Amino acid sequence: MIRAFVHVALLVLLTLLTQLGGIAYLVTLIAARAMKKPRRYKALVLPACFLASYTALSIFSAWIAPQFGRVPLPCFASETSHLAMQSPVFCALNRQYVTPELKTLALEMAAHVNKEFPGTTVVALDANFPFFQGFPLMPHLSHDDGRKLDLAFFYQSRDGEYLDAAT
Repeated sequence: MIRAFVHVALLVLLTLLTQLGGIAYLVTLIAARAMKKPRRYKALVLPACFLASYTALSIFSAWIAPQFGRVPLPCFASETSHLAMQSPVFCALNRQYVTPELKTLALEMAAHVNKEFPGTTVVALDANFPFFQGFPLMPHLSHDDGRKLDLAFFYQSRDGEYLDAAT
């Protein structure tokens, strides 16, 4: 009974945290049930199974998300994009998806800021998950439609110099 509660709690937590984590956890549980190996063998193999499942789902979500009206923001700044997620963790948790219109607006805004203040990177924080309208992004319950994006403040040093991509 306790084991079932732990599995359900992990499933819910991973789904709320990453949206795709719950699916990857279900795949892992199915693989564990199918294995006819000792428990200690499973303890070594199942984390790798979860990571492989989650990674595959995350990669495929970038191709499938446009069917749900979402596209990923760039994880890193580049010569062509002066918008970046604050941390690769946001991308690993699939929290960088927005509507195509918001992505265009954010990229244009970042380009404009960089034109006015050369060397500037606009840092994005939480956006939304890749799938399902109305699925809230914890702790931002309003981030449920891909039309909201948190941006970081711009900071300067004590000397008054701009600190690029600092949060």
